[in-house]
Amino acid sequence: MQAIVKKTSRYVGAFGFSRLQPLTAFWLLSLVVVAVRLVVAGQLELMEDESYYWLWSRDLQLSYYDHPAMVAWLIAASTSLFGDSPVVIRLPAILLNLVTARVLFALAQRVFGSARIGLTAALWFYACLLFNVIALIITPDAPLLLCWSLMLLAAVGLIQASEAAVLLGIHPKGQWRWWGLLALAAGLGALSKYTILLLAPSLAALFFGVPLMRRWLARPQPYGAAVVAAVVASPLLLWNAAHGWIGLGKQWNHAYGAVASKPAQWLAELVASELGVITPLLLIGLLMASWWGLREGAKRRALTLQFLAVSCLLPLAFFLLHTLNGRVQAHWPAPAFLSAVVLAAGWLHRAEDGAGGRSLWVAGRGLGRWSVISGLGLSLIVYGQAVTPWLPISQQLDPTRRLSGWQTLGQQVAVARQQTGVGRVLTMDYGLASQIAYYTRGFNLDAPMVFTPDAMRRFPNVDARVVDALMGGDFLYITRADGDYDQQASLQPYFESLTDLPPPFTPLTLYRDGQEIRRLNFYLAKGYRGGLIPPHIN
Repeated sequence: MQAIVKKTSRYVGAFGFSRLQPLTAFWLLSLVVVAVRLVVAGQLELMEDESYYWLWSRDLQLSYYDHPAMVAWLIAASTSLFGDSPVVIRLPAILLNLVTARVLFALAQRVFGSARIGLTAALWFYACLLFNVIALIITPDAPLLLCWSLMLLAAVGLIQASEAAVLLGIHPKGQWRWWGLLALAAGLGALSKYTILLLAPSLAALFFGVPLMRRWLARPQPYGAAVVAAVVASPLLLWNAAHGWIGLGKQWNHAYGAVASKPAQWLAELVASELGVITPLLLIGLLMASWWGLREGAKRRALTLQFLAVSCLLPLAFFLLHTLNGRVQAHWPAPAFLSAVVLAAGWLHRAEDGAGGRSLWVAGRGLGRWSVISGLGLSLIVYGQAVTPWLPISQQLDPTRRLSGWQTLGQQVAVARQQTGVGRVLTMDYGLASQIAYYTRGFNLDAPMVFTPDAMRRFPNVDARVVDALMGGDFLYITRADGDYDQQASLQPYFESLTDLPPPFTPLTLYRDGQEIRRLNFYLAKGYRGGLIPPHIN
């Protein structure tokens, strides 16, 4: 492997780190990154999903309908210590991203035998817009990325231990630390997001398809690790078993429930979105590095390179196939690119072969350097746009608008409650319901509540007793005034009367930097007749 990484100083030196120890440079870089993220996180309002997970954290469960429980547990831990401001809610994501970067540093150093390559891997990780967004917005992806990277590290440790055993002419033995890490990370990953299962085919190919690694199957470590992983993941399994496996069923239907009518469109959207959230230069570099890892690994019989390449390309292939069933969100493939980041670091430092000359991607002033610069630059632009919109683009085309206007909505809901004397709020949208709940600090049995028709599934503190108590009650019905969200006519049969509130509530227009970002309608729904909110989970 050392032949692959000869002449390692040129690329890192181009960024001014050559005079520092790589690990020192990493911590200095990370200090700046974390400081920037904390400042930005404190300036932004919550997104819909963030407030949704905050609601979970106020009624902790073993798991939830949409995702496993880790994100709720993390938010609960943070808010119990520091309050429930947006920056505190996001603090776990920021810290977990830092630890993930350190794991990637260690992984690249272990694979290529160079701390400078570890620093380069961390630099590419920090440069990617997708990872910068995941680090700032609290979602299940933050713990997922850490668990995925730890599983990669454990697998590489086992590969190297097995190769060392062959050199010594002995059977692989011991290595409980790597098996323990693999089991713990797999179990915690299952408690974070179901996507962790996409690493299983790569691990299966490694331990069943490679003779060197198949020797472990005759020893107790893999089976002990499987038991430990199942025990760690048991909250997820127990919750699903008690609720008719609705969590796993939802994810299965999400992936395979229907065949997309426009698969070419979904594929084009996926490619375009990945180019946008990773940046073209970084995405091309990551994919080329993965291909290099596959080819170079086969050529040199470097199993670690082959495994990292497969653990990137197999999940990406899954998401490409997923476009046959529906749209793939831009952040879903994020874990696959962790392996590519490590491979890119080694690839950029690889030795010149003499005959081929100097590669534009490897040279200190080549595309590798500009990939990082473009990624960091775009990330700073997006961060700045989220805090203070300055780009000359329409708010309707700006995705950062989702981080604004919610506090004003909460204030207007409070005013409407006071004027009408109606405390409960009804919406057709769990995201809107969650934002109203957070920005009025409601949604519990002792305060005004927010409901959606699928409240029994999505919100853990809504049960049959709460639903039964709603008969004959009055609601504020709040809906988005765009698309198919305003379903006033469809609600008429469920209430004795349904009337719109006068301006400014209907419509309520929310602005950001003088531009409209969303419009909502408020209605007074009196005399609930039943039937709208399901009494139980089907």
